[in-house]
Amino acid sequence: MKEFRLRQKVKAQEAGGFTKLKFSEIDPCMLYCSSTLGDLIILDVRNGDILRKYKGHAAPINDFLEVPEHKLLVTAGDDFNCNVYDLSTEPDSMKKKPADEEMKAL
Repeated sequence: MKEFRLRQKVKAQEAGGFTKLKFSEIDPCMLYCSSTLGDLIILDVRNGDILRKYKGHAAPINDFLEVPEHKLLVTAGDDFNCNVYDLSTEPDSMKKKPADEEMKAL
């Protein structure tokens, strides 16, 4: 995929800007992107799809570090928090809710 097409696809799907980009040491087709909205997004650079999206900061993420031997990502944000994400499990933000939960009336 050409660079500008990937940029257009990501920009259309995500509001806010990116504070840091880094290719994964685990899989070079994965691109880690930390956002000004406090999200950590993992993209597949082959097609621009969002593989995972981790929410956990109330402010922009300043930096992150991949720990490939333990499949972890550590983030530090402007909200004075440090978060550790397990890459071997699916984040809650990517899990689909059962149909009955989505249809509950208030």
